[in-house]
Amino acid sequence: TIQPGTNSRILINGGNKSNKVMEIQGTLSPPDALAKFQVVNGTILMTGSNPLMDFGCPIALLGVNLSGGTLRTYGQPITTIAGCTFDNTSFIAQLFYYGNPLHIGSSDFINNSALNTYGKGIIIGNTNFSNNPNSIALRAIGLEYPSLVNNCNFTDNALGLMVFLGNGSQLSLIRSNILFSTQSMIGVAVDNTYLTIKCGSIKNNNSSYV
Repeated sequence: TIQPGTNSRILINGGNKSNKVMEIQGTLSPPDALAKFQVVNGTILMTGSNPLMDFGCPIALLGVNLSGGTLRTYGQPITTIAGCTFDNTSFIAQLFYYGNPLHIGSSDFINNSALNTYGKGIIIGNTNFSNNPNSIALRAIGLEYPSLVNNCNFTDNALGLMVFLGNGSQLSLIRSNILFSTQSMIGVAVDNTYLTIKCGSIKNNNSSYV
């Protein structure tokens, strides 16, 4: 058991994305007062019954493979995800109004992974969502700030992109493609949100947009 004090940091560097740096069989929940939790270049395995990584502190995952289980962030932390692969892993971001938007770049969500966000806003770039036949690839509920999905691809998911209860906020879908939604056969589902689509495609779905 690690009990870091206030303003402490936990920094882990695996040296290589394929090196296992952590295995979680239950719940990992550092104190919210932790100044930062960071993992660079490594693999995190989540095994056992309902494993969970639960963060209310700032986190950075850079060049990390996540396999299985659920990653959850909540509150107002700065969350930075870059160069990561989510493999059969759900990511739940519960964002507060006065907190920070979720930033994800150059990452992959594959093999029944899903990204679910609630509140605030999202900025996602150069990220692929593929082979998630039982999952809504990206579901954003209650966006409150202008959000951006840029240069992303959604392929072979149950549903590509769902944005509900948007409070009249704006989501820009730029240079992104949504193809072959397999279950509901819907590419994009939007409610109470201004959706801007530019230089992208939504095709080979039963319904491209609802």
